[in-house]
Amino acid sequence: MTWRSTHSIHPVTMRQQNLATVLKVILAHGPIPRADITEIAGTSSGTTTKLTAALIEAGIVKELTASGPTAGAGRPRVPLDLDTASRAVLTLHIGVHYSLVAAVDIRAEQILQRKVEHRSADAREVIQRAAGALAELRRQLGGRLVIGVGITSGGTVDHTAGRLMHHADLGWTSVPVRDLVAEQLGLEVVYDNEARGEALAELTFGVGSRADNVIALFVGSVVEAAIVVDRRIHRGAHGVAGTVTHLPVGEARGPRCECGRRNCLRMVASNTGLLTIAREQGIATESTTYEELVERSAGGDDAVAELLALRARWVGEAVGVLTDLLDPDAVTLSGNATHAEGFLDAVRTGMRSADPTRPDEVVQLATFGEQSTAAAAAALLLDRYFADPVAFEPGLDTNHGG
Repeated sequence: MTWRSTHSIHPVTMRQQNLATVLKVILAHGPIPRADITEIAGTSSGTTTKLTAALIEAGIVKELTASGPTAGAGRPRVPLDLDTASRAVLTLHIGVHYSLVAAVDIRAEQILQRKVEHRSADAREVIQRAAGALAELRRQLGGRLVIGVGITSGGTVDHTAGRLMHHADLGWTSVPVRDLVAEQLGLEVVYDNEARGEALAELTFGVGSRADNVIALFVGSVVEAAIVVDRRIHRGAHGVAGTVTHLPVGEARGPRCECGRRNCLRMVASNTGLLTIAREQGIATESTTYEELVERSAGGDDAVAELLALRARWVGEAVGVLTDLLDPDAVTLSGNATHAEGFLDAVRTGMRSADPTRPDEVVQLATFGEQSTAAAAAALLLDRYFADPVAFEPGLDTNHGG
């Protein structure tokens, strides 16, 4: 993986900038010896030695067993890597029927996870219960330092204000999500749309090693997209770029959208839309859940399996339109729709019908699979952490030089 910046905030001092650079090199290439860090980061060997000493002393980086020449044939190359057992990020994904809370390490690998069912439609009650579950996970982490909280949800999110502006399925409007969680936990909190978190996770830990232009598509209870251009998330003039709710999907026919059409992507590809279609076809009742449909498909229910495959092909048609328009290096798919058997193959089939020149390999499942929601939320916080570790680790602001 080649390290390239994914963040626009510039550290305020040369030492902070160098610390961030060295830490990102270790993130991208670790385990890696100091000499290679020096070459990639463009720092002097003395500066690298001082900066890595500070990172080791703080417990962020650790030395591994020496490799290379033996003691008699020259100085051994001691590789450095992130100490993933020392820190953690708490994460929250606010879904339609339940929230997922988790703890992950600084490589966004999941440590703990818990589902919190929504007992009420009231936003403050839902968020309060989720924050309480996060506090419990924090207690279970033992001696790990928790550096902050990352939160994602569907809907229109003002990431600067940390506010959910509108979520049609939840019925929430202008909810100060970030501040409600920060007040309860007393930690740094970052909040954004789920798809944007997925995009950052891919840039930092996934396809970003070979892709600068990415579409991250989330398909679940909601359908959302994030567009990455030259390694930056494109937010648009009003901060809502990537809204694909009303993207028309050919001859697809689902529930009537608020706009009056019946082939809007959200209505034919979301779990909610799919359940409505299943009820219209007589293969589901009002009490049937999406998870039950997936289980029935896996158990050999051909009618349900065909409906799930049809939904995936509709998603693929939408992907084909987006790839034709934006020409990305990669399209990543996340959300619980991707857990259905054969989803990826059906999406690729649908994409070929809309953009026959695009190779299948452009479309792939998210790097973290079923743990992608936790990784996405963590990536929002970790993006800031790796851009300026001193802001999160006051102990680094010492007299080590560099």
